[in-house]
Amino acid sequence: MNVIPLPAGRRDGGVTPTDRQFAARFVFSRPGWHVAEGLHPQWGRCLDLSAERPNFDPPLRWRLTRSQGRIFVEGAEGTRTNGPYSTLHDAMLAIWEDAERIAAGLQTRPVLLLCGIDPLVAGDLQDIAAIAGFETLVVPEDGVEPAVPANIPLAAAVVDLQLHPSGADGRAVIRLLRRARPTLPVLVLTVHPPTAPEADLHGLGGPTHRERRPHDTDRVLHWLLEVYEAQGKDPA
Repeated sequence: MNVIPLPAGRRDGGVTPTDRQFAARFVFSRPGWHVAEGLHPQWGRCLDLSAERPNFDPPLRWRLTRSQGRIFVEGAEGTRTNGPYSTLHDAMLAIWEDAERIAAGLQTRPVLLLCGIDPLVAGDLQDIAAIAGFETLVVPEDGVEPAVPANIPLAAAVVDLQLHPSGADGRAVIRLLRRARPTLPVLVLTVHPPTAPEADLHGLGGPTHRERRPHDTDRVLHWLLEVYEAQGKDPA
């Protein structure tokens, strides 16, 4: 676990043990991200976060602090302060978005296509995609073909096997996507167990991964991070 604790004698005020656990979970599955405990000159105990990527030189750094129950995020050099945030999730997401804004000026973000997915589920998947470094393109079940021209850097897709709202078979969408991009990674959402004939994914090419609804956030995030890491390694 890439969390560096302070000596016990310096643990006074500031962020909480729950904050440390949440931040550790946040950085655990993100290559190049680290969190360490530190001391803020004004607010006491804080969390120092850093992001190391090939296009970040030197690494990006932030400091997360608490004051009177409110959460603030500032650059490690104190050049900017954002907040207050009501939850640690919002604060960590702000740090991630800050990193992505900087990265966006240096490289094109890959696109994740969401097709035939319930709007509430799609909203959650968009949040997960943003954390993993993706832009999202949400299209209805009948809008796939015009929505994926060759100039869109489509990196992956999430398709519901039972398309919303019609309930039509999502395998037709996957076949359409694979005709244009044979090796496109696809995550298939389904309510059926893997052994059910309704969930049969044979003949769809690959890589194709299955996620049973309701989806597990951590599994989806890990899949997206693997896809992101593969960008630039695959000539396709």
